[in-house]
Amino acid sequence: MNVRATVVMVTLAIIGVIAAVMFERLDAGDAGAGGAATIALVPETLTAERVDAITLDRADATALRFERDGATWRQTTPFAYPMDAFSIEQLARLATKTRGHAIDADGLTLESVGLTPPRAVLTLETGGQSVRLEFGRRGFGGRAYARSGERLVTIDHELHDRVVRMDTREWRDRRLFHGAGADATRIEVVSGEQELVLSRDRKTWQMERPVRTRVNPLALDELIDAIGRAPAAGFILDEPDDLSRFGMTQPAGTITVLTRDATADAGGSVRRIERTQRLIIGARVGVGSQDRFARVEGRPVVLRLSEAVVAALFRPAEMLVAPTASGVVPADVKFIRIRTAGGELQLRRDLERWYAEEPAVEVRPERAAALLAALTTHPAVAIELQPYPRELEVATVTLVGFDARPLDTIRIARTTPEAGSYWLLENGDDALRVHPETFDLPLELEQFAPGAAVPQDGPAAADATE
Repeated sequence: MNVRATVVMVTLAIIGVIAAVMFERLDAGDAGAGGAATIALVPETLTAERVDAITLDRADATALRFERDGATWRQTTPFAYPMDAFSIEQLARLATKTRGHAIDADGLTLESVGLTPPRAVLTLETGGQSVRLEFGRRGFGGRAYARSGERLVTIDHELHDRVVRMDTREWRDRRLFHGAGADATRIEVVSGEQELVLSRDRKTWQMERPVRTRVNPLALDELIDAIGRAPAAGFILDEPDDLSRFGMTQPAGTITVLTRDATADAGGSVRRIERTQRLIIGARVGVGSQDRFARVEGRPVVLRLSEAVVAALFRPAEMLVAPTASGVVPADVKFIRIRTAGGELQLRRDLERWYAEEPAVEVRPERAAALLAALTTHPAVAIELQPYPRELEVATVTLVGFDARPLDTIRIARTTPEAGSYWLLENGDDALRVHPETFDLPLELEQFAPGAAVPQDGPAAADATE
């Protein structure tokens, strides 16, 4: 670089610094040099906790109104939408805490500082009263012009940026469902022609479709947790004119959650309000992406859902089926009745011992425990939702309680060696629990390793009715 070029660059830099200083002085209204006093933008008695409504009217956007409802905030204009309480409270906190520097308005006009018209107007409401704050342009040094009543001040950029420039969609609550945890009573998931329906009766959940069966509590907890925490990845478009552009006139899937929320009236009486929330899944957002367009029914906003969230919400029904053949508690079983092609074998519990009744011999208790564990404790390696193959049936096992009433009957089939030779256990729900060929499933008397015949003074046989 030659000397001439260096001189030119240094000269330009000096001119730039001088210009910046001059503009800064202009922006300060020539009043800050002597240490301008700071003043509150709102009355000292108005705190963030007392603000119950906020209106934000930007020059280039539709006015927004937010209202407090207990511990939550909602957007009410131009349409209803739940808001992130922290974001709205942060706005109220900044507006009530920020102090401005009073400036000398000589030589300044409202137009020159961007207040005719203002860039944005923020109105805070409480108890029927309101405070109006106007925001103008931003100057050098991170300061911006604002007006509270007739007072012209400069303020720090943080409040100005939030009111004038920040994307207000980021203040929205990204959760797709609210109260979908302990208060959920029914979950319906539709994907194409597949439908999954789960319902709760008091504290017990069960699957209604595609089959009526018990549910896997761990998998159910994971699904409910995923529904309750599922967030939108982004906000695509407000109040769209044509939902078909996003694949929602014929949605790829829906998730419907019914909840029963507890609310207390003015008299303290608690009542339950049923609420339905539905998420509609549309097309993929683009070629090569598994993210989806979506919207929550009743909210005119197109959302973006990540691939991970979609996968967590739309799970195969097989994952939610209880992996054990029976839900009976082993300690509740008094009799085990086994029917095979060779006949019927009945085992009877007597404290810690087990006896076969015909012939009347004592059997090894650990073998009876092994059968109960196979039916009630050991999870299947796979679940198949299809009709039970009666032609492959090898046995049925009925578990009978201490009141001589049947608790459950498990049907047992075994595939041929050509098909892989594995066990299929089912208890009338068309949910086949698949176990490997090596599965410990004693069904014949010899497999219980019987001992000597029961002596005459041994435990008396008890009746087990059909």
